[in-house]
Amino acid sequence: NLMQMFIEILVMTALADEELHKSEEATLWETAQILGFSRSDFQHILQRGQAQQHYQQNRRSQSKRSADKPRLNLADAYKLLGISSNAKDQEVKKAYRRQMNQHHPDKLVSKGLPQEMMDIANQKTQDIKAAYELIKQTRR
Repeated sequence: NLMQMFIEILVMTALADEELHKSEEATLWETAQILGFSRSDFQHILQRGQAQQHYQQNRRSQSKRSADKPRLNLADAYKLLGISSNAKDQEVKKAYRRQMNQHHPDKLVSKGLPQEMMDIANQKTQDIKAAYELIKQTRR
C-alpha cells in the first residue's frame, strides 16, 4: 500500500501541470517497475490519477464560475474506481471498498505517514466517495 501510494503521489506530481509528458510517463513506469508493479497495475494507477486530476480541475473551474457543487464526470468516476462502465453493481461496490481500504486516512495514520500524505489521502477518499455516489445515483 505504501509503495502504491508513493507511485500515486508521483503520478499526481507529474500531472500537476495538467499534462503528462512522454518522458514523465517513462520515468514513472521505470520507477513502478523497480518497485515491482506490473504494466497493468501501473496503467490502472495512472488512469485513476488522471481521472482524479480531471475531477479536481473541474472542481476548481466550477468553483470559480458558480456556487454549484462540482460534478464528477461519469467516465472519470469509473476510472477513479479502476473499473469499466459495464461492471456489475457488485464489482462497483467491491472496487469502492478496495479503494477506500487502500486510501482511508484512518488506515494510513497507523503507519506514521507525514501530515502531507494524510492530506492527500483525505482528498483521495473524498474523490472516491464522490465517484461511488455518482455511479450509484446514475444506476438507480
